[in-house]
Amino acid sequence: MVNRLLKKIFVAFLIWVIGGFPTLVFALPEDGQIVSGSGTITEPTSTSMQIDQYTGQMIVNWNSFNIGSSESVNFTQPGTGSIALNRVIGADPSLLLGNLTANGQVFITNGSGVFFGPGSRVDTHGLIATTMQISDQDFLNQNYNFSQDLDDPLTSVINEGTISATSYVGLLAPAVANRGTIIASLGSVDLAAGKAATLDFTGDGLISFEVTQAVSGIVTDKDGNVLQDRVSNSGLIQADGGQVRMTAKDAGDVIRHVVNMEGTIQANTVVEKEGRVFLTGGSSGVVNVSGTITASGNDSGEQGGTVHVLGDKVGLFANAVVDVSGDTGGGEALIGGDYQGKNAEVQNAKRTYVGEDAVINASAGTTGSGGKVIVWADEVTRFYGSVLATGGSLSGDGGFVEISGKGNLNFHAYQIALGAVNGVDGTLLLDPLNITISSSADSNTAGFLAASDDTEAFADDAGLTSNFDVTASTGSFAGVTGTIELQATNDITVSAAWNLATSTSNSNVSVVLRAGNDININAAITLDGTGTLTLEADGNTADGTGNVNIAAAGSLTSSRDINITAADLVITSGGTINSSTLGMTILSSTGGTIGLGDTSCGGTCSMSISGAELESMTVSSGDLVIGATTGGNVFVDNITSANSANISNRVTLNTAGSVTFESNASVFSSILDINADGDITFNANVTFGGTGSNVIADVDTSGAGDFMWRTGLLLRMFLETLVSQPMTSI
Repeated sequence: MVNRLLKKIFVAFLIWVIGGFPTLVFALPEDGQIVSGSGTITEPTSTSMQIDQYTGQMIVNWNSFNIGSSESVNFTQPGTGSIALNRVIGADPSLLLGNLTANGQVFITNGSGVFFGPGSRVDTHGLIATTMQISDQDFLNQNYNFSQDLDDPLTSVINEGTISATSYVGLLAPAVANRGTIIASLGSVDLAAGKAATLDFTGDGLISFEVTQAVSGIVTDKDGNVLQDRVSNSGLIQADGGQVRMTAKDAGDVIRHVVNMEGTIQANTVVEKEGRVFLTGGSSGVVNVSGTITASGNDSGEQGGTVHVLGDKVGLFANAVVDVSGDTGGGEALIGGDYQGKNAEVQNAKRTYVGEDAVINASAGTTGSGGKVIVWADEVTRFYGSVLATGGSLSGDGGFVEISGKGNLNFHAYQIALGAVNGVDGTLLLDPLNITISSSADSNTAGFLAASDDTEAFADDAGLTSNFDVTASTGSFAGVTGTIELQATNDITVSAAWNLATSTSNSNVSVVLRAGNDININAAITLDGTGTLTLEADGNTADGTGNVNIAAAGSLTSSRDINITAADLVITSGGTINSSTLGMTILSSTGGTIGLGDTSCGGTCSMSISGAELESMTVSSGDLVIGATTGGNVFVDNITSANSANISNRVTLNTAGSVTFESNASVFSSILDINADGDITFNANVTFGGTGSNVIADVDTSGAGDFMWRTGLLLRMFLETLVSQPMTSI
């Protein structure tokens, strides 16, 4: 215990002396002993050291391994596959302030810490700098298992200089920081924090660390200052055509960030090799991004790369940028998880935050489609930023974007761009527990739009709802192109007027509302352009309880198709549905009976559309199709001319079951098509009309269905009658 205390006092004193008088550091590595392999160590001058390695592997134990600001150490090795393990067994941290060069690979292990100072330069094929230890046998057997010595303090590896490698750079310690520049073009850069880890050579010139033991407790830098982050980058990391990984595991709560990315990471596509960036924070703590991460491929013929930002709590703050754009197609950006949180290979965040000035770009440049962007959290996602995933200027479709919190989503995006000039616009999917569309941001949004404090961004809020602002000029969906798909596990409620012609920069937007339970339309939804409007209630369980409810102040208006699938469609007096150019489809999701008019369906109807509800529907030039997704019989009774007056073109009754016109006469002002696999039965007079009017009895070709009417009843057709099967009197 006394020896350990004296060691710590000595190290602290040395750090103080060096920190205050850096010009005093003129100390080449000392007392090097080659304990495995063969080589020589010489000092050609007082400020230079030459290390010649003759075998593929060599282990050197040093009492100290320092390089002064005017000093240099050079390794000459048999080839790029050669590795020299330099183990510091003395008490001093390694202070590398000068030049370190090697044509092969260099490992430096020092339990007291490794510091690359400002002005230092490292040029190697590969470099590992770590506070952890590896046994001689593991090293020689190429089992690269590193672990923190229990007698060593929790110290760090910090770079403030310039490190260049033609293959890889790996910094491994209880805390790691890059404040300078690290370059490994077509190679890999790994910054990993933990107390034990395994290094893997992937066979393609890249490496990666798997951290196997988390850090608990305070970690210090060379000056004895407590580090607030386990892994941080405030400088530049560049690995074009390769990969960058920042990985940490933390077992305590004494730090602010597990991973903190304030600087720049660049891993752009080079020579058809896509760049990849992975920030992984483990099962606790915050992964903070407030800098720029680029894995783009914007030169001719290049595609965007991959960026994953994963952890327990994940945030894009300030002016954070994640760029996976590409000339021939966008790449992949996963922030907090993968599609609907269902990829077992990708960690899901509990909470995810994207601030109003943050931008995620997965657009295609010239050709190809926009990329894939997922922003996910199992509990709460707060999204206020921008996503760009447009198609190429010459060809290609828009991309796919999912933004969701499985529990709650607070979504007030600045911009979502999914357009395609010469292709199909992309899709925006929002799929939390419940959805409310309102006229303004709710009170739970205030203070979160530009949160700079992690506690605020990831705060609990019992009153948080999945609320979307649809105000025309500044709403959540301003600038959205393509398909907007709102998918709620439970309910969707529209409580504010939503005019897609004015709340987006491109009116040709399709909207899909998909709810596991009810869809409640309490205000107007208006589409004006080429997009369609689709409502699917009871979409998750099909248990017969999910309805589309249109209140007195509610309305659906589209110049294109309106498609509704539900257990029942309920329209309160005053509510309207208007498909002004194309058609309207209403389907029963349960496959049960459908009642049109005053019918009792011979009992209780699964879906009822009364005469008054039919009257609230306007189909100006397309068809109104009423049917079921599976099976189901259709009953019609007492439809008046006023009820059907707003259906100008055609009414189609389409079912795999039978169609029965019950005891009271019905009048259809338009063409009437009847398509049934079962019987078509007329128990009352039916009047229909319109230019080119037809009754088409498309009875099941197996012969099981018949076309029947009761004696004395009359089918009155204003023009021509065509019947596809012989008529039988009953």
